[in-house]
Amino acid sequence: MRKQKLFIAALALLAGSHAANAQVAVVNGDFSESGGSGWTLVTGSFKDWGGGQRLDGNAEFNQTIGGVTPGWYKVSVNGYWRSFSNTAEAEIQSKYEAYKNGEEGSAKGFFYGNDTEKALVSYLASTITTPPTVTDANFMELKYNDNSVYIPINGVSHTALFSTPSTYYLNELVCAVGEDGKLTIGVKRTGDYRVFVDNFTVEAVGCPAEIAQALLDDADAVDGNSKMDAAVQSALTTAINNFAADASYTNYKALEQAVKDANANIIANTLKPGDEVPVPNGDFAATSAWTLVSGSWKAWGSGQRFDANFEFKQTLKELPEGWYKVTTQAYARTVNSAGNDALQQELFDAYLAGADDCQSFFYGNDTEKKIYNWNAGTIAAEVGGSYVKVNDGYQDWYLPSNGDSHTATFANPEYYMNELFCYVGADGNLTIGLKQKGGYRTFCKNFTVTYIGTEALQSKAAIEIGESGYATFVAPFDVVLPTGVEAFTVEGVDEDGQTLVMQSVGATVAANTPVVLHSASAVYNPVYGVDQATGIFAEKGLLTGMYEDRTLTGGYVLQDQGDGAKFYSVSKTDKVTVPANHAFLTVPGGSSVKAFGFSDIVTAIENLSATRQSTGDAIYNLQGQRLGSLQRVINVVGGKKVLIK
Repeated sequence: MRKQKLFIAALALLAGSHAANAQVAVVNGDFSESGGSGWTLVTGSFKDWGGGQRLDGNAEFNQTIGGVTPGWYKVSVNGYWRSFSNTAEAEIQSKYEAYKNGEEGSAKGFFYGNDTEKALVSYLASTITTPPTVTDANFMELKYNDNSVYIPINGVSHTALFSTPSTYYLNELVCAVGEDGKLTIGVKRTGDYRVFVDNFTVEAVGCPAEIAQALLDDADAVDGNSKMDAAVQSALTTAINNFAADASYTNYKALEQAVKDANANIIANTLKPGDEVPVPNGDFAATSAWTLVSGSWKAWGSGQRFDANFEFKQTLKELPEGWYKVTTQAYARTVNSAGNDALQQELFDAYLAGADDCQSFFYGNDTEKKIYNWNAGTIAAEVGGSYVKVNDGYQDWYLPSNGDSHTATFANPEYYMNELFCYVGADGNLTIGLKQKGGYRTFCKNFTVTYIGTEALQSKAAIEIGESGYATFVAPFDVVLPTGVEAFTVEGVDEDGQTLVMQSVGATVAANTPVVLHSASAVYNPVYGVDQATGIFAEKGLLTGMYEDRTLTGGYVLQDQGDGAKFYSVSKTDKVTVPANHAFLTVPGGSSVKAFGFSDIVTAIENLSATRQSTGDAIYNLQGQRLGSLQRVINVVGGKKVLIK
């Protein structure tokens, strides 16, 4: 295989020669014309200030430059974001110290060029050691470890700093302009208070060396692969040679397409159901293959940590049409409980009781799924690093709390493993990613994609629970229950003749097992899997599940007729339709009972201790036999049925 790194020195020189080209004209880039002339206001309002533009609150403006030669361009702007007033010197000094200690928080201001976006520097990132001497210009001195910098605090001082393009508060990014010749540049504010910008400039820079090297590395990874057809290999070789001779944008795009074609050809010649599809940087050893939509990267515990709202993704291309399984090890912390063991135990107890306010999701194309809550950890012993210990009433569990413990935890694929199934259409594109819509922090590592096939995966179902909190469900494949959802089989009728005896199935509903679902809140979660149905019906206990819509003239269906969810009888004249992937109830020998309710089953572990104490620890099974300890079945404690899962 070729080793392309030798070309980089030449490419860097080529990039340097392009950098000498004339700047691309930006209309009113220095904002000398008032009112944002030449710029389009997307949201918010323009405010002329300090010779530039100030954005208060949420705001965005941009402009699109046409007729630009396809290639790479450096977009530069003087500017910063800040989230506080600059009138209280003591408060600002405190914020500056927090900034120097890495505790400022996420950025609130951004600038962009086409689809490349970058955070503006912080107001506190000043490098001004000697402020200009200008009448009425005010600067505030900030100190850290006996070193001083100055920040501008009025319009005159801003004008003095930025009357011409300056090295102070300088922001730069490199973006690409495609064949349409359009370059959209702009700035936006996402949060409280202000952003200030001045002096937008655009300059052609040629192909940046790191971008060229990344593409050549991709080409090197597939060049010479024995699974590649000869014609595809020939096209790749030509594209490599052309780009090495002239790193123009046209040759770059041609090589990029040749690499995509080579990967698609190799996959088509080798991929079969069950094979894993390569995910570049899926282990987050690097992040170059991922697109950061919002937020910022933070390497942590051999994976990535994200604070506040964020999203990242990448698109795998030229895949065969069919079903794919996407997995990632990830979890979300909704509250910062660091150093407060009592609070964390409280959060853990609430999670066991069904509370889950996780707002982090991973996705594959249009299928999205909530990731595990931090409290869902099943680590029974510390395996390296620091952990937070919690207790469920019977034993201790450990939650990873620093980089070392995350590395150890994510080395075991059994911990915090999330999976979903999604479909790739005729375009061959699979976009995978993860996002946090709220809460505290999310940690992730090890994205994988597995090709399932086109024939094997034919089934889709949905876990759908309404306001009653109950639903029936059956699927022709194993289904991992979403957080907060419980599932029970119906094993019989209690001695009162009106109450159903239910048995928990645990965290997974096995294929072809009809169950009753329960959740404290409404749920809609599509699920996919390999079809293992042996017919249109599936039976377990007293439930019969169906894989097609059926109109019943007998049995019992789950309804809420104003007295909570129950199984109500169906007569020959009712003709109730039960949708596919749901179930109905039958009672052996028939029954004249109008409706069957659910057992008074205690499932919350925190309630169990009180139940045992109030009954002197007397435990029985459903046959009336006394037990020495609680069993993983339905127990009778003090007259109450207690289910241990």
